[in-house]
Amino acid sequence: MSELTQVAGFSKDYLTNSHERARSSSSYTLRDYLTIIPISRRSPVPINVNTASAPLLRAIAGIGQDAWVDYLLTFRANGPLTSLDPLMAIVDPVKADYLRKVLDVRSTVYALRIRAFQGDHTAQLLALVRRDPTDGNVQVLQWML
Repeated sequence: MSELTQVAGFSKDYLTNSHERARSSSSYTLRDYLTIIPISRRSPVPINVNTASAPLLRAIAGIGQDAWVDYLLTFRANGPLTSLDPLMAIVDPVKADYLRKVLDVRSTVYALRIRAFQGDHTAQLLALVRRDPTDGNVQVLQWML
């Protein structure tokens, strides 16, 4: 969460404000849905429709798209989607153009949790990595202790 507080408008108080949570129907706060990915903002990282949560998909799809998100969730319950085409066929073409830019059927950025145990000692490390879709090379974007 410390990185989020460095983004303009996202103070620690804003991200942990309990009365904001009381007005929401969700038990999650804004920080539960945000990840800072240290890459160019001109290169947005598409969200994987096979792993994204329902609230995240609803936020991306926008108001009035609940039926579409429900269809997506039902469709992926039968197995991972390998193409966005069936999903885009049932939305407005303008909306489809937008969704194709922000959604994908695979991931390029991953959070890896590494744990090591020896005797009574445990060490844990979290790495944010990006896999290049063209050549498969993996780059560590950030190590988090």
